[in-house]
Amino acid sequence: MSLGPELERSKAAAALIAAIPFLNPTELRICLLVLEGRTTAEIASILELSIRTIRNRGLVIRKKLGVRSKLAVALMKIAG
Repeated sequence: MSLGPELERSKAAAALIAAIPFLNPTELRICLLVLEGRTTAEIASILELSIRTIRNRGLVIRKKLGVRSKLAVALMKIAG
């Protein structure tokens, strides 16, 4: 049963809030952009970083949060 996109985003946001102490400001910004539905290329453009850097930071974020799946899905699982 799907909770609906708004509730899923709310739960993901709650998980992100819980993870704030573990993330640096750039990692937090990447998470917020992912939750907005931005692509890796869009995030790279917004933050003026390379796509490779964003992908690498995504791996670091997932490692810090102890998850393996893509960041948005992982945040939803943590909140669930």
